[in-house]
Amino acid sequence: DTSRTEGRIVVLRRGVCPFVDKGAIAQQSGAAGIIVIDNPPRPPHEMAPSEPLLMSHGGNTELAAHVTIPCVGISWADGERLLNLLHDESYRQLALAASFDEGSISDAEERRLRSVIVAHPRNGDLQYRLSALCRQRGRQPCQEEALAACLRLEPEHAPGLMVAGETLAEWGELAKAIAHYRRAYAADPSRVGLEPLYRIAWLLLSQDQKAEAAAAYNELWEQLKPTSGVET
Repeated sequence: DTSRTEGRIVVLRRGVCPFVDKGAIAQQSGAAGIIVIDNPPRPPHEMAPSEPLLMSHGGNTELAAHVTIPCVGISWADGERLLNLLHDESYRQLALAASFDEGSISDAEERRLRSVIVAHPRNGDLQYRLSALCRQRGRQPCQEEALAACLRLEPEHAPGLMVAGETLAEWGELAKAIAHYRRAYAADPSRVGLEPLYRIAWLLLSQDQKAEAAAAYNELWEQLKPTSGVET
């Protein structure tokens, strides 16, 4: 029955059959990959916390060459934790909500996402995903509400701040947009890159605030110099 494995990562216990057999059967069943949980520990042979599996180990080397899906092994202890999480309905709902593709989400899936948010109201990432979805669908009031919730839960959530900046700029609230971009960059410059500084400079220039725009571009240039190798 491939309906349970098609496109999914299959979790298996190590047991006694070769890794290559597990990988080949999972691949034939349409699995996207496998995670093999080691047997209960017998030092010093326990698997590392996470390691690739050598398909040719103890099995058919010719068959191993045809196993192309990712195969990884984890320790027995980590495997038990993983299985417990998979049986936790609230965790499964969170994982499902996080896996929604915002570009193709159906109305039914959106309702499911909203129901998960009700069950986990303090999860800022879910609020952020909902705001991005509402923005894509042109639902301004819903997006504003989701963004407010996201930033209330995680005031320095850099991606949320970036989305808020883009939204506020579209709504014409440029001063607020610039403030959000500055907060996003200050909160996590390594994650958001130099995009917020560029947006700030562009917004100022678009409003004919030339002196302020020049200062913002200079700030951007100062940040670029250490990585560009350009000397002035």
